[in-house]
Order: sequence, then C-alpha cells, then structure tokens
Amino acid sequence: MIRMIIADDHELIRLGIETVMSKDPEITIIGAASSVAELEDLLMKEVPQVLLLDISLEHRRSGMDFLALHKDLLQRMRVLILSMNENLSLVQEAVSLGAAGYLTKLETTFHLLSAIRTVAQGDLYLSPHISKLLLESAPASSQEPVSPVRYLTKKETLIFDLLGQGLTTREIAKHINITRSTVSTHVENIKFKLNINTIQELIYKALDWKHTQQEL
Repeated sequence: MIRMIIADDHELIRLGIETVMSKDPEITIIGAASSVAELEDLLMKEVPQVLLLDISLEHRRSGMDFLALHKDLLQRMRVLILSMNENLSLVQEAVSLGAAGYLTKLETTFHLLSAIRTVAQGDLYLSPHISKLLLESAPASSQEPVSPVRYLTKKETLIFDLLGQGLTTREIAKHINITRSTVSTHVENIKFKLNINTIQELIYKALDWKHTQQEL
C-alpha cells in the first residue's frame, strides 16, 4: 500500500487527484495541503511514502522552498513534483534538491499512477514530455553519445531490453506478467521519449543498443 499526501494550491486539482486515487486499491491518500505550512503540519503527524508536490503553493513559499528546507524528510519519503511548469532548469533544480520525479499536469492519469509507483519503488521518474525535452536539449556535439535508456523508467528500460532480445509485445507481456495493452502503452512512451515514430525503428534501436551493451 502506497500512503500519499497531496500538496497543491488548487482545490479542484486536489479533489480530482483524490478521486482518481480512490479507485486504486494500492494507493491511500492520508492528507492534502494547499500551502507549505499546512503540509508541514501534516508531516508532523505522519510522513507518507510519496508526497505529490506542486511547485506553486499558497502564501508565497513554494514547493521548491519546501525541498530546500526539509532535506531531512527526503530521506524518509519520495517527492514527486506535479506542475504545469516545463522549464528544464526548474526540473533539474527540483531533482538536485532531492525530488524523485517530475510530472507535468498535461500528462494522463496512466502516467500519474505510473509515476507514483515508480518513485515509490525507489526509481527516478520524468514524464514523457519532460524526457523528450531533455533529450532534444542535449548538445549535438557531445563526444559521448546519449544512452537511449537514460530517461527511461526501470519498467521502460526492461521492455526496451526485451525488444532488443527479439521478443514481441505479446511475449513481453507474458514474460513480465502485465497486459499486452500496458506493454503497448510503455512502448508508446519509449517511442515518444526517444523521438521514434514506428515500432520497427524502435526495435532496430533496441537491437543496436543490445549489441552495443554486449560489446562493452
């Protein structure tokens, strides 16, 4: 069970997320806050496994202020930023301050649930849109090629690796015990992050990466 607190200054956003989370038996909302002060009061009573934190909060202090002020708490919980802001310097600052993930509010419910589970398991999560922006901003003249799995989650990396082993989506679903439609969703996210248009291109990329790994 993932115990979670939501910190967002918009009541409709908080209520919407709570409604979505209430349908998932593996996630429990133990509190909600609209400001850093309210959040600090909640955390004095119980520290959640995951804190879903907006950057913009009421009464001037921001989510970034919270991260900077409470590094001790980041050892006991995972912070997932949920924001409308897509500024890459802000994303990098949030991660450097200890955030375990960054998700834009333009993503789907599937991505939100995936992000929560990913950070709860100890992995870093960057939303597909943010990952694509990071890849596109990488210097073209860099001597070291950017690893295709750099911005993939653990599950996406596993699926990418299995594609490189020649498995079909049906075989991957059976191999890691998830539905074929879930595999397809992960595949679409991988294609988006790697700026690949077709499954054929993705398989070729995965095969090439697998071959490169074997040579190392």
